[in-house]
Amino acid sequence: MELPDAARELLRRKAWGHVITRNASGSPQVTMVCVDEANGDLVFNPTVDRKKGPNLAADARVVVSVQDVENPQRYLVVRGQTELATDGAAEHINKLAHKFMGTDYTTSLEGRVIVRVKATRISGAGPWMQS
Repeated sequence: MELPDAARELLRRKAWGHVITRNASGSPQVTMVCVDEANGDLVFNPTVDRKKGPNLAADARVVVSVQDVENPQRYLVVRGQTELATDGAAEHINKLAHKFMGTDYTTSLEGRVIVRVKATRISGAGPWMQS
């Protein structure tokens, strides 16, 4: 399912998300990430060797919660299946660095991966619930 326009607008702003994946033991793993929107999907850009990378390779299910910094009572929750892609990942992390920090990404670009969340359920509190 494609994200509603209001959710896409939230993700195009400087939006931080909390990504929840599942560890090998089955326990949840939570990480804050910079999120973005691309072609109706929520996207983020971790490295393949961090906890999220192996977790998503083993289990593509994910939950991402995003709070609206302009109105903290509004939040978006996207549950879905992930697709991982390395093509364009270096360019994408630079785009995120400019969006969130106003500069090029200065850490190693090796091992970056674009995670695209194909939404299966959208919830939260905000105008995206009215779409």
